[in-house]
Amino acid sequence: MIMHEMSHVSDFNRMSPMICKKFEGKQSATLAFTYATEQIQSELRAFNKQRDALNRAENTSCLSDECRIEVDEWLNFISNQAIPNVLNGTYGR
Repeated sequence: MIMHEMSHVSDFNRMSPMICKKFEGKQSATLAFTYATEQIQSELRAFNKQRDALNRAENTSCLSDECRIEVDEWLNFISNQAIPNVLNGTYGR
């Protein structure tokens, strides 16, 4: 999940390099994209990074059975729900 959210941070920093400076030292901040296409592209990038990391983790032998089940559940969610919902405009609704 951290990888997913940090992907959004990278997108914001790329689009507006000084944006995070405004919120430095604050407890929390909510940022939003200006255009729906920016959010869609950012969500797809973030889910793909998260899926890539989960696939790498799944291919290691150090996962417990419980962890492997959770990785599989997340991979299923990302591939079969999250990404399709981003593409059809229903993600987060």
